[in-house]
Amino acid sequence: MTISTKKTLLIVSYVVSIITGVIFIFGIITIPLSVFLFMGGTKMRDMTNLSDTEFEKTLTSKLNLGWAIYILIVTFPFGICALLPYVTDSVKSNINDNEKSEISQGITELDLLFEKKEKGVITKEEYEKLKQKILDKMDNK
Repeated sequence: MTISTKKTLLIVSYVVSIITGVIFIFGIITIPLSVFLFMGGTKMRDMTNLSDTEFEKTLTSKLNLGWAIYILIVTFPFGICALLPYVTDSVKSNINDNEKSEISQGITELDLLFEKKEKGVITKEEYEKLKQKILDKMDNK
């Protein structure tokens, strides 16, 4: 996820938290929630004004993550926008690597199976059954 995308998500969380805070201010019980939404939303907005290197450093702050979680809980589902910038790209990368590995393994199994069929080690019917099992296994992952 690019830095500009992360900043855009924080702007969305800022806007939603301010709007929700204004709505909450009309309820006596929810006034404290609105005050914290204003504070958290303002923190998210301030982060978007930082340079890219400063922005990346502030994403490691547990205090900022706490504000993002608070906004997430109070304004769900829009609060997800405040939390998404904290999700690292490495998680996505690891998932993609695992999927690629599983697909590669399935292709290797299919190649070996084809060779066995061509050499006459297994019949065409056995080949078709085993091939379908491998393809089904690849689809389920």
